[in-house]
Amino acid sequence: MKLLFKCFIVLLLILFAFTSQAKSLKDYIKDAKANQDSEKIAEAVKIMEKAVEEYPDSSSAYAYLGLYTAMQAGETKNFIRAGQLINESFQLLDTAVSLDSFNVIARLHRGIIGTEVPAFLGKLDNAINDLEFIIKIDQNSPDKIPNNLLVQVYNFLGKGYQKKGEEEKANTALKKVIELDPESSFAEEAKKQVKNIPETPNTTTKEKRNIESGDSKELMNRGKSYLKTKDCKKAVDVFKKLIEIDSKNVEAYTYLAQTLGCLAEKEHDENI
Repeated sequence: MKLLFKCFIVLLLILFAFTSQAKSLKDYIKDAKANQDSEKIAEAVKIMEKAVEEYPDSSSAYAYLGLYTAMQAGETKNFIRAGQLINESFQLLDTAVSLDSFNVIARLHRGIIGTEVPAFLGKLDNAINDLEFIIKIDQNSPDKIPNNLLVQVYNFLGKGYQKKGEEEKANTALKKVIELDPESSFAEEAKKQVKNIPETPNTTTKEKRNIESGDSKELMNRGKSYLKTKDCKKAVDVFKKLIEIDSKNVEAYTYLAQTLGCLAEKEHDENI
């Protein structure tokens, strides 16, 4: 009987020791953030990988792992590896949103990364939707979203709108950044951006109209001109339109390939 009692006590001690050693999700996130602040992104990734193993149903665990995985892409000089990491990041973030579509952190991380990666990856529209979703939550439930988080939302939303050529919306978003936190670094950058955004219909819209009405020769010359000045986005639009007009134009396909390469090189940001 005494032996049975002793075994029971030992078992309780083992269970207590195991339970006391278990880390909460908040602890994992806090430790990962500390490593991020120390520029140890690989360590932050390892920490959140353990968090996902321990909390496989946690949307936030996947959201932070997705964020740090994307940050790793910014540390590598290998373009192919960077692409693989970005792909892994979006898979993790998609999982985070699927586990909890109302998780603001998951939406924010996917929105930020989606606006920062090159537009040709096709993540921009979804990123804008994520950031707009957070704003809708704030509009329906005021004070639910922290002010510092909203500043980030409007900041990256402004960047996203600019990438799409929606200057009026970008202007509104950036002005909201300044309104929410006028002394922040985000606001300082927003002030610079707002000065460069015209209040009248932007040139991008006018140029799109010109592209739609241009003939093949004019479009080819315009596309070459944009490529020469490294205005890759406009060049891509022109050559795509030219191919729509003349699908057998081999030269247009060749230049389109060059402009896509130019766009990839220009939009790869090591600070993502």
